[in-house]
Amino acid sequence: MYVNKITPISDQSQKSLVKIDLVSKEYIFNEKVRVNKRYDGKISDHVRDIITNKLKSEKKLDIEECINNFNFFGNNKKSFYTISWLAKKAVSSKSQSLGKSAGYFFYETYEGFFFKSIDTLLEQEPKTKLIYNETPDTGGKNLPEGYDQKIMDFKKNNNVNVQDKLKMGAFTNRVVLFDPFTCFYEVKAPSTDETEGSLKTGGKSLYLNEKNRNKEFDVPGTNEEYSRTQYFLLDTGTAPAGNTQQQIEKSTEENFEYGQIANQAMMRYNQMYSMRSSITIAGNFSLHAGDAVYIDSPGLEKDKTSDVDHQDGGLYIITDICHQVTPKGTFTQCNLARDSFGRKPKTR
Repeated sequence: MYVNKITPISDQSQKSLVKIDLVSKEYIFNEKVRVNKRYDGKISDHVRDIITNKLKSEKKLDIEECINNFNFFGNNKKSFYTISWLAKKAVSSKSQSLGKSAGYFFYETYEGFFFKSIDTLLEQEPKTKLIYNETPDTGGKNLPEGYDQKIMDFKKNNNVNVQDKLKMGAFTNRVVLFDPFTCFYEVKAPSTDETEGSLKTGGKSLYLNEKNRNKEFDVPGTNEEYSRTQYFLLDTGTAPAGNTQQQIEKSTEENFEYGQIANQAMMRYNQMYSMRSSITIAGNFSLHAGDAVYIDSPGLEKDKTSDVDHQDGGLYIITDICHQVTPKGTFTQCNLARDSFGRKPKTR
């Protein structure tokens, strides 16, 4: 780590305190170098090249391969900005399908740099299984079988604002496509009813209550069901790869398929934070951002047919994590999120 900032806290005659902010080497290089060349090929290859050659990083890279190509010019942008921009255009060859899902996350942990699709993060096995109940832990002796650790504090934040979700096009996002050279015009408005079966979700359903979902607000008709509209000019023939003859042959091909990727990525990003929670556990330094955890808490069902919460329990992804080390103890706090509702059974 490298010193980025020193902030004085107290300056007395017998004591002086300062706060030191530390950053990685790549954080500094991100301000000193720019992405200023042309890139041809798969987005995953572009990300690998930028981290290795621009940021001069020697850290481990875990970059999920993309299925789609995208040619672009760096335009003197910063490395982290460029990679985050590319993440919205990427489709995984492992867990996503073109026209069904899209979108990646780029992040760094102690283990290195990660470029992972939303669906792959939600598809992974949980790194640990946690339980929250009122039973005293007594050093782990009262921990139920099948769980690794007890949650000390559990806060839920599942207040889904319908208006905000509709504004962002989380469930129905329409795109209007136009090619100025051929005057091609097309409208696409896929909804989650069409794509949900192809998604890798953390819970059972993208809707809070799938069985009793209110269909009163459904709008019938082709491409009539949408809550947000985006307009795109097709980049047909933009920066085709190869020699002059090959570029001419590819001049009618799309460089980026807006109709197959742009709205799918927008929907997935806005679905990702449908359920959020915050937990505090005893210090666990094996957990990192991007890891999956499995949580169970007491159920509130009236008939008491189950002792676990089937709505809020299940798989979550760690979005950010903080470790606190004090003379009284070591604690780990995690903020968690997932794209859907309902508890899926533990896989192992």
